[in-house]
Amino acid sequence: MAIEQPCQLRKQKQPLLATSIIIAFITVVSMTTLIVAGYWFSWAWAGFSNKTLWDWMQLLIVPMVLANALITQKQIKDAKKAKH
Repeated sequence: MAIEQPCQLRKQKQPLLATSIIIAFITVVSMTTLIVAGYWFSWAWAGFSNKTLWDWMQLLIVPMVLANALITQKQIKDAKKAKH
């Protein structure tokens, strides 16, 4: 019985992981399409026409650092749990 529980947990996490990957992919493709179309067609309402590479980097650095910190913190917690 105890051996089956980790397997069941793994099976439950797989659909969640697949769904997360699909949502992330759709989000990235949608944003990329919007940005490229905003530049290509000069859509002023999209707000992309006057942005430089540095502007984009500034927008992306903070979320990437926060996500990396959360992932690292979770890995440290998981490693501590595995030791005990």
